[in-house]
Amino acid sequence: MKPSELLYNIAITKIDSVGPILGKSLISYCGSSEAVFLEKKHRLMKIPGVGEHVANQIIKSDALVKAEEEMKFIDAQRIEVLFFLNEKYPSRLKHYPDAPILLYFRGNINLNAERVVSIVGTRRITEYGKQLTQQLIKQFTSRLNIYLQHFQYVTAYWCYQLLQIANL
Repeated sequence: MKPSELLYNIAITKIDSVGPILGKSLISYCGSSEAVFLEKKHRLMKIPGVGEHVANQIIKSDALVKAEEEMKFIDAQRIEVLFFLNEKYPSRLKHYPDAPILLYFRGNINLNAERVVSIVGTRRITEYGKQLTQQLIKQFTSRLNIYLQHFQYVTAYWCYQLLQIANL
């Protein structure tokens, strides 16, 4: 994926009021993530699910600035990003309309392996959550492919640290 494509693909996930379902709809109607940001307000408002509020969120969004910051972090940490239209995107997730637009992972991982464990984050991870995550990673790293779905930074960062310890 070209850096400019990645920038816009990340940015679409940073728009307030736009989740995976609406984000995919916007991309489908406009043709690409970049086209969403270039589209005129009156045309955006013709897309099902997009009213004036959402159109304003897209037009006035600081999503591109946030995406640039995230790209710096991704580059620094050698994190891979999969767009939902990529052929390597997990086939199990393609059937769900609310599956993430982007998946973040690190390493050589087959996300279409027969067995996969997904760790989804939370903003307020508890000590119990940390312990359980650590146990899961210890138990499964040798037997299964693991990917980290970067929904919430706090848990994602905790999982990232554990994966570093496990040399993954």
